[in-house]
Amino acid sequence: MLLLLPLTVFIALYILFSAYQRQKNRPDTDWRSPLIQTAATWGAWMTLTSEGLSLFHGLNAFMVSLSWAAALVWVLIFGWRLGLLRLPPGRIGLTRFDGLALAGAGLVMSLLLVVAILSPTNNNDALQYHMPRVAHWIQNGGLQHYVTAYDPQLMNPIWAELPILHFYLLWGSDQMANLVQWLSLLGCLALVAGLARLLGAGRLGQWLAAAFGLSLPMALLQASSSQNDLVAAFWLLGMLYFAVLSARRDLFPEETLALALCLALGLLTKGTFYPYALPVVIWLLAVWLRRRKGLAFLAAQAGINGLAVLVLNLGYWVRNTITYGGPLGSSDWVANHTAGQSGVLPFLAALTRDVLMNFVTPFDSVNAALLDGLRAVFGSVDPNLAEFQFIWSWNRDDLAGSPLHFLLIALTIILLWAFRKKWTGRLQAAYALLSLSLLACLVGVLHFDQYGMRYQLPFLMSWAAVFGLAVEAAGRRRLAQAAVFLLFLYALPYALINRTRPLIAMRDNSPDPFTIPCVGQCTSGSILLELAEKTVFGSLVDFREGFLALSRDLLTLPCREVGLQIDSHDPEYLFWFLLKAPQSGYKLEVIYTTPPLERYRDPAFKPCAIICTFCGDKTRLHGLELYQNYGSAQLFTGSAYTVAP
Repeated sequence: MLLLLPLTVFIALYILFSAYQRQKNRPDTDWRSPLIQTAATWGAWMTLTSEGLSLFHGLNAFMVSLSWAAALVWVLIFGWRLGLLRLPPGRIGLTRFDGLALAGAGLVMSLLLVVAILSPTNNNDALQYHMPRVAHWIQNGGLQHYVTAYDPQLMNPIWAELPILHFYLLWGSDQMANLVQWLSLLGCLALVAGLARLLGAGRLGQWLAAAFGLSLPMALLQASSSQNDLVAAFWLLGMLYFAVLSARRDLFPEETLALALCLALGLLTKGTFYPYALPVVIWLLAVWLRRRKGLAFLAAQAGINGLAVLVLNLGYWVRNTITYGGPLGSSDWVANHTAGQSGVLPFLAALTRDVLMNFVTPFDSVNAALLDGLRAVFGSVDPNLAEFQFIWSWNRDDLAGSPLHFLLIALTIILLWAFRKKWTGRLQAAYALLSLSLLACLVGVLHFDQYGMRYQLPFLMSWAAVFGLAVEAAGRRRLAQAAVFLLFLYALPYALINRTRPLIAMRDNSPDPFTIPCVGQCTSGSILLELAEKTVFGSLVDFREGFLALSRDLLTLPCREVGLQIDSHDPEYLFWFLLKAPQSGYKLEVIYTTPPLERYRDPAFKPCAIICTFCGDKTRLHGLELYQNYGSAQLFTGSAYTVAP
């Protein structure tokens, strides 16, 4: 039950920040402000302790639990001395509608929680780099770079995997890995409602904002995965909350620090956070200049934010610079992930393409017509359109679009204009423009990605507050209340019928319970029936039989040191999962790597087994003899390992 330690620290921090807010009688704030402060402080402590323990290869269950115990003791002593460990007084009055809406949101979140806990992580990116890096960190006792076949395991920002790492160590397995994204979605819903309140929405408008966020297909599908887009969305919403609050009044010191930590942790979470953060920083600068803040104030703000970013990102940046020559990775890696063109027409082409990706249909003829039209208009200015394809998969966490929500964005803009006289200031319109600029900046900076719809999730979350505000302003209360429940109803298929980890499976002619006939595309078997060893192959069914047979055979051999000679896009974590490594005692090391990583080879590592995924008909590898060819992989065993192949 060591996992209770970081969760208890979070609760204690929240009580402390809430009590401090009440003690100081902070105006124009509610429970969302201490929530962000708590999450940012908690995340910063996790980062600092992880980096510190890594210096001594002490990133293990005992030291991590000790760090959280120390944090808990410190919070309790600090709070007791200041008299701040007091629960919030009173209760929140709930109307009948509030109760029903809370039940609807609770149902959807509960279904997602069941999937998150029962299902092993099986997203492609998770198997290729999110989870393998966690396994390597545990095995190595630190965040140091290591030998891998897939450089993004090292180059990509690391924060979303840090809580997975801590949960893994304290729980003893990866069962709670998906909980990080689920908790991030819960936090996002709280913050979109809080943003709606700051913009002037009442209780109904806040529920509309939450319903918009909770019904986003990509959010629903990712909430039970170990990806990182919901984590990035949470840190962005934290920045947006304090940015909007800064337009209403000056931020207090603890809010200024929380804003800086959200920026730092967002940058440490995902590369797409860089373009997302830029418009928010510009907003803050504009607010401060409008209030005629002096150079000393601006320098102080730059110093606070810069110091937070530097301290929390320094370890990640230094490791990348040493290995690849730059803080974000190699120059080629950065260039391949940023837009290669500039100008109005290339921007419009990219924007049109990225929006249309959400409107993919199950009908090939319709998709072909859309694609032909797109190429006819923008083909001469956007070379990426030659490779662009519409891929329809409504319930897969890499491809699911949000057509309804883009239509609701258009409706929101119409409502904002129609009811513009209701706004006493310009804050609502300014925030709507800020939200739209997030998408514009993302499109303008980011390179084309066939699976890039997931990058739009933070933008869509940011728009939820505008939707809630505008629909409430329309004055049709009954219709607005119905919209909340309709959005919750819209969310249910995504919560129940995830393509690779469904509660209710879609399969034709299947006698299994919790199964319905295929509608569009079939799914994996229900996670209520399937073994984890089968569900983990939900997105990679072709690998299943070969990898399962290989792992069964390897488990019977008296060998615990296993070399991995795998391709860069192979799902490395499947081997860790099937061997229950590293907690089972198996040591896995990649032996086929890229030139920048040769320096990290362990000369003492001499595997008695090698798993190879591209050795074809070879009968001998690095001095080891072929044990069995399983089609998708080959197993070599022996005691005469040599470095030469």
